[in-house]
Amino acid sequence: AERALRRIDRLGWLPPGVTLEELRSSWDLDFLSLGRMSLIDVAAAIMMDSGVVEQFSIQPAKLSNFLHAVSSRYRANAFHNFNHACHACHGCYLLMREQIRRTAHDEQSARASTPRSASSCAIVELSPLDRLALLLAAVCHDVDHPGRNNAFLVSTGHPLAITYNDTAVLENHHCATTFAILADHQCDVLETLREAHVASVPALRERWRDISDSLRLGPRVQITEALAKRS
Repeated sequence: AERALRRIDRLGWLPPGVTLEELRSSWDLDFLSLGRMSLIDVAAAIMMDSGVVEQFSIQPAKLSNFLHAVSSRYRANAFHNFNHACHACHGCYLLMREQIRRTAHDEQSARASTPRSASSCAIVELSPLDRLALLLAAVCHDVDHPGRNNAFLVSTGHPLAITYNDTAVLENHHCATTFAILADHQCDVLETLREAHVASVPALRERWRDISDSLRLGPRVQITEALAKRS
């Protein structure tokens, strides 16, 4: 645990062969070559570099504990595994950075008296809470996935389908599993959010479900559309 904590305690530590510039801009990172510890390093670096760790005063030790706990709850599925989760998290991070760049460009256009650009700026701007929800939901969106889809679970009367009354079974399960991990004080990366903005935690959970559902549907545009609706 100390080894992992030392790594993520300073921004910019990444596995061999992965640079900070690649983390911020490349869609071609070879995630399949990364082991579990390296994936945790990448996820931590994304959280640190995004600014949410600083904005929400997330303790590095709790971030480390949280990512280790999440990774341990992913099963050895061929696709819905921790590697896929970190890959999705990185993709969302790149989209988020593109949103930020686009917002900055549109703000400049708005100052140049271009009404259309001003409207576009309002659509793409993400709040800090949205950015936190996006990254956490991405890394947790398939946690404890059993390797079967909702249709299979419902048609076979799986215990999860019964628990969630055949409604968005996996999406509810992933969200509930994540918040069960967060209930452990040592893993509670939302601690300061709970203390300062109690009402923000239910709002975060609602955003979380929206994002997880968009990730399930697939097309990247649906992720940004779901976030835009929350702005």
